[in-house]
Parts: sequence; C-alpha cells; structure tokens
Amino acid sequence: GSGTLMLNPSNPPPSGIDPSDTAALKAAMASAPTEALFLVLISYLIGTFCGAGVAGWSGHGDRVAVIGSTLLLLTAGLLNLMMVPHPIWFTVLCPLTFIAGGIFALRLTTNRE
Repeated sequence: GSGTLMLNPSNPPPSGIDPSDTAALKAAMASAPTEALFLVLISYLIGTFCGAGVAGWSGHGDRVAVIGSTLLLLTAGLLNLMMVPHPIWFTVLCPLTFIAGGIFALRLTTNRE
C-alpha cells in the first residue's frame, strides 16, 4: 500500500467463495488488508464500549448489565473466531478488544460506593 489507510467499501471477499470451505476462507482472510482487520478490532472496541455503556447507563450503574452485555459481545466474537479462520495476531487481539471496551464502560457507568 501507499502507507495511507484506504477505506474501500467495494473490497468484498473474493467472488464465488464458499463459506463452508475453510481453506478458501482462510486464504481470503490472509489476503485481507491489515488496515481493514485493525478497523474491525477498533469497531469491536467501540461497539462494546457503546453497548455496555448504554447497558450501564440505562441500568443506572448496574455492574451486572455492563458485564453481561460485554460477555454477550465477547461470546459472539469468539464464535466468529471459531467459525472463520483469522490471522493469529487478530485471534489474539480480538478478545482483548471486547474486554477493554467492557472495562472502559464499566469504569464510566458503574456506581462506586
């Protein structure tokens, strides 16, 4: 690349890819731009922060709401990692983004007695 982050919504997966073909999915993920995968991780962080934050805010500082919504999103992320092969660095960082987003939401929204 040119060193700049190019957001290209017209960069779909290869045409004709069979979602049940693990080898093809793995090859497609390996060819995905690193910048695009980092944006996915950032979206997981922001999405978890916002989702858990709204849960904490609407629950009037209830820690269970924040932790529960964070765990729900983390579970969905882990299922995605199990169903679609990802690069190892993404697999390692992915759960951490959900946890970090939940921790930020927890610190912002929960009551401190």
